[in-house]
Amino acid sequence: MTSNHQWCRAWLITATLAACWLLMLAVHEAGHVLHAWVSGGVVTRVVLHPLSLSRTGVDPDPHPVFQAAGGPLWGCLLPLAAWGVAAAVRWRYSFLPRFLAGFCLAANGAYLAVDAWTRGGDGRALVTDLTSACVVCGCGIAAVAAGLWTWHAQGRRFGLGHEADPPDSRAAAALSGLVAVIVLVEVLLAG
Repeated sequence: MTSNHQWCRAWLITATLAACWLLMLAVHEAGHVLHAWVSGGVVTRVVLHPLSLSRTGVDPDPHPVFQAAGGPLWGCLLPLAAWGVAAAVRWRYSFLPRFLAGFCLAANGAYLAVDAWTRGGDGRALVTDLTSACVVCGCGIAAVAAGLWTWHAQGRRFGLGHEADPPDSRAAAALSGLVAVIVLVEVLLAG
């Protein structure tokens, strides 16, 4: 592999991971907002900033378990739906939403599995008298497993492995542009 391919591969992987991180946080918080609104809660603040962890404030929050479940639920379902649409239309770059779906499943699942025990975030509301930490942790582990399965054999699209495709510089450039736009919007909105 030439050094140009190596550089392009590193660029594509880095841009993909950055985009996935920012999009994962956005769809996770969108799920909280949606469930807050549906349950009659009032969203007081949504923090989305590239240099901090995202969070959604809801007060009053009449159904905190429902609202808390919205983040990981929609944080997984929306990327899966995007991948499904991309695959259905046979989009050339459908490997990107597929990677995003796997990333969101793994990230939300790991978050649930850990927070079921630490209860520093959504776990505070999700682990109740009706839902044990083991159930929440089990859902998290299942999501991580689904994310890993979704990623299976996708490395070649990123220029990795023996049967690697050449890394796509157009995809890397588009993702870099997307990351720049998301960061700019988040910084401007945080004002």
